[in-house]
Amino acid sequence: MTVCHLDIETFSWAQLGGPAGVGVYRYTEDLGTEILCNMYAFDDGLVNLWLPYIPSPALYLAICDRFNAADTRVGTIAYGLCPDDLDDHVRSGGECRAHNSEFERVVTNGQPGQDIGFPPSTIEQWVCTAAKGAAHGLPRKLEKIAQALGVEHQKDMTGHTVMLQLCRPRKKAGALRWTPEEDTDKYLDLYSYCIDDVECERDIDTAVPELSPREQRLFHLDQLINERGIRVDLPGVHDAKAVRDQYKAVLKAKSREVCGLNPTQTGKLQVWIDERYKIPNLQGPTLDDAIADPAIPTEVKQVLRIRRSHEMKAPSKLDAMLRAVCEDDRLHGMLKFYGAGTGRWASMLVQLQNILRGILSDPETAIEILKSRDLDWLRCMYDDVDIMAVLGSIIRGLLVAAPGKDLICVDYLAIEGRVVAWLAGQKDKLEVYRTHGKVYESTAAKLYNLYGGDPTLDQLAGLKAEYPNERFIAKSCELALQFQGGYKALVKNCRKQGRDIEETFATETVYGWRDANAMIQAMWGNLEVCFREAINEPGSCPKLNRLIFSVQGDWMYMQLPTGRRIAYYKPAISQSDELTYLGVDTYTRQWRRVTTYGGRLTNNAAEGIARDCLSHAMPNIERADYPLICTVHDELITEVDEGFGSVEELAEIACQPIKGLEGLPVKADGFRSKRYRKD
Repeated sequence: MTVCHLDIETFSWAQLGGPAGVGVYRYTEDLGTEILCNMYAFDDGLVNLWLPYIPSPALYLAICDRFNAADTRVGTIAYGLCPDDLDDHVRSGGECRAHNSEFERVVTNGQPGQDIGFPPSTIEQWVCTAAKGAAHGLPRKLEKIAQALGVEHQKDMTGHTVMLQLCRPRKKAGALRWTPEEDTDKYLDLYSYCIDDVECERDIDTAVPELSPREQRLFHLDQLINERGIRVDLPGVHDAKAVRDQYKAVLKAKSREVCGLNPTQTGKLQVWIDERYKIPNLQGPTLDDAIADPAIPTEVKQVLRIRRSHEMKAPSKLDAMLRAVCEDDRLHGMLKFYGAGTGRWASMLVQLQNILRGILSDPETAIEILKSRDLDWLRCMYDDVDIMAVLGSIIRGLLVAAPGKDLICVDYLAIEGRVVAWLAGQKDKLEVYRTHGKVYESTAAKLYNLYGGDPTLDQLAGLKAEYPNERFIAKSCELALQFQGGYKALVKNCRKQGRDIEETFATETVYGWRDANAMIQAMWGNLEVCFREAINEPGSCPKLNRLIFSVQGDWMYMQLPTGRRIAYYKPAISQSDELTYLGVDTYTRQWRRVTTYGGRLTNNAAEGIARDCLSHAMPNIERADYPLICTVHDELITEVDEGFGSVEELAEIACQPIKGLEGLPVKADGFRSKRYRKD
């Protein structure tokens, strides 16, 4: 089968990525977006150059000198109309491959592609080498993955700088953009850069194993979901933004009144605060700790509260919505396939995966109040909470069903906790999930020997009201400790929920939880043994319960019960006897050798299996005529006709048995609404 590797370079007045990026769908809609060049190669053949415009005589001669005479990588050079070989390949349904292929597909299918006669393609024709790499534990960026693999053709970073100059508006006053006549060499460098990208992508494609057929189909479904998008309540966004800007002006004025500085003047603000109260930085957690200190001076506490409120990130999603929303009032392209090494999706643009949990039980009321754009009314209604937190709490509610449609959403309940108990064979906890599901109450009864440690169902039902503190600690334990977290993790989790606990108490509680979950604790150590054995004994396939480890070439694979594998690139045991592999550091986001351990491997397995529950349900949901428009963590979001289907039916489809996961007590629940919300 013939494969076409291709790469395009574009110019636009819109910004594609970065903090102010609009995303590929909105970028494609911009009237100023155009395709500058297209390089393509069939299989291992030479790279062909297609310029969709007729060059000036000077540029034509320069191209001949640079490529026809000296560049042996180049095959044909075409100008104007789409070359016949490319046109025939795409129109006949031929396979196309690109790095971050969504960009090439969306742009060439959109107006920029239509303007130059690029043949239309279907989602099913495309294979993405970035997705392949991510599924094998590699970085997504072309230059990073090429470096990690050590392929022959590396990305030309000098050419990357030239590309940025030619593909964006010029910063120089009075000059809109570079033209070929103004700087022919820059355009020649752009074409060389694009050729390099095709060769680099092709090398990566050869070096990285293919996605399984099922995962490739899932990638195509991911692209379909991105194409559908989710509707935005644009009037509501504008109302919220107007009130937010009013409130920021109030905060700025108050800050200047108290300390003479704006909340955004980080350096000067730090100096002013340090003169009165020492604080290491002005980051959110540090501000929270300082504000809670009874010794802090009143005026400093006031300034810190202003700073924390003014810089809250959640309301900035309003700006992201307005930047990225398309002409159909929908946000498209928000999901990133294999956003995590475990296979889970990540979010782009509005970042739905990290929306503020929210403090409002009825965000729809706040959205109605905001229609007046009256800050005083909003402050009167929510006088006991930060207005920025109110605005952050309505972000979900600004995502809505289209006219004549409903959103039906279902979420897997405590899915990772269920998976961990199932994997470890923690039978008592598994029984809780299989029956009443009150795991926090059951854990509290064990930790504190409530009701003799063996409560009835009625006692469990009333435990939250009778022993609220004990249940709170039990819940924190379940959230913080199942992946080998220690006392620091427990303290952090409690603090995140507004409670401080002493370290001594936290340490004793950790030991108590581990004693009550002996099988889970044992699994941490056993997973380390399996990882180590697979490295030390090439060809071995150590197993633990339903997980299988093996080293094949440069990869360590942890095979999940579903058959899908989580990949760790170039695993090794360090001189200090730690388990390591090459990956993206969780904190620095840099590609380097990172360490792992039993708890983290448990987390990888649980997250991976939870993702497989989600991904196995998705095609079934589609076949049942529930069109998916997004997924957030363990939640499935569909948009259906009014009156069609039900939450119960969707939850039943989501929980259908999966081969390999027999005995896993999966449960889902959700809601039907005109607005998206946290159920």
